[in-house]
Amino acid sequence: MEKVFFKPERAGADALALRVLTERLGVDTSGAASMQMLQGAQKVRSIIYDDIKLAGECVSFKAGEFTLSGSLLTAGGVTVECRAFERMKKEAVRNVYFCACTAGDFACTSEDDMEKFYADLWGGAYLDGLRTLLEDELADRAAEEGLTLSRSFGPGFYGMDVSETAKIAEIVDFDELGMRINSAGVMEPPKSCAGLYFAVREGFGDPGPECKDCRGNEGGCRFCLVNKKGCD
Repeated sequence: MEKVFFKPERAGADALALRVLTERLGVDTSGAASMQMLQGAQKVRSIIYDDIKLAGECVSFKAGEFTLSGSLLTAGGVTVECRAFERMKKEAVRNVYFCACTAGDFACTSEDDMEKFYADLWGGAYLDGLRTLLEDELADRAAEEGLTLSRSFGPGFYGMDVSETAKIAEIVDFDELGMRINSAGVMEPPKSCAGLYFAVREGFGDPGPECKDCRGNEGGCRFCLVNKKGCD
């Protein structure tokens, strides 16, 4: 098992967040109206900038340090369930990375609804940017072993129940990141996420993007019509 604390270089994270925000606003930087929107967003970022706290942590397990059986993954004494795991060719999975990251709260005390909107948009942009940087680092690690990084699996996606967040928190140190799970089972600060990745060989059984929002059922992936061919 190896634990790595991830804190990105701020200038790079700022540039990536701006790019994500610009794409989500759908603005054309050559237009006057678009520039006005970007200036408004930039103004809000300058107000909340010192409260943006970017941090992530990854705990990795190599082959022999974890087990995959059916829909269950066991590592570090913790068992996580995700129905999409049923489709994986277990022998093709070599490493597992449990991850969590946060960009902070991004609460805005302004009474201006537009400024609140921009603050929330920045929060999503920074969190997605942080995840992209973390995935790039994990992909590089996997490539060093001739492996490929899988898509991310996390609570609420690919048939993984949101309650599994607490199990991930048993492996990744949420306290060290300034994160916690509240009484409703939701991660705080709001702009936070947790999940896991696999370093895999070719043909490991990628569940595909169509499975992302699947909540599954008691039958699991074995009886899924969308992926019936892959499950036969």
